[in-house]
Amino acid sequence: SIENAIVLASKLNIPNLVFGSPQNRVIPKKMKYFDALDLAQNTFFHLGRLASKNGTCIAIEPNPKIYGTNFINSYKEAVSFVQSINSPGISTVLDLGAILINKEHEQHNYHTNLRKSIKILNHVHVSEPNLEPAPKNIQNFKLTLSILKDMKYSKGISIEMKRKEDSKSNLKKCVEKMMRIIKKTDGK
Repeated sequence: SIENAIVLASKLNIPNLVFGSPQNRVIPKKMKYFDALDLAQNTFFHLGRLASKNGTCIAIEPNPKIYGTNFINSYKEAVSFVQSINSPGISTVLDLGAILINKEHEQHNYHTNLRKSIKILNHVHVSEPNLEPAPKNIQNFKLTLSILKDMKYSKGISIEMKRKEDSKSNLKKCVEKMMRIIKKTDGK
């Protein structure tokens, strides 16, 4: 259960648990959106209190509709959901692959929304659509990294991608590429 994961995270000093499973984000056809929203808010309010009490945080990751879900599909929706709960034990994940799929990076208010949500941002997934090797969209990564740096973001950043046949070598290349970009952005 999520409660057990929270307690385990506390014992292992894990500051962040990502809630990103698309299969757990499907509103049944017979359920009204606002009933699902109310149920989710009540559930995560309880979980947020438990997480905060245990020194961890549940970070809500948006999942685009193409992943088979119909609830909290965009970063904007994730931010709105987290803000509605207003708990230090609930935060959000910025998933760059989801941003690209939803074309949120093309919206004129993307940077403003990111800046406004920095206090509830607890984790960044450097990812690509369909979890292809990342970072591929270098421009989006650099731009987002620049905003995060300006906002003095100092929490988690990780690569999220599918496992391939030569996964260790592939992962190493992706991490090295990401680190080169980070160093260039930092001016080192």
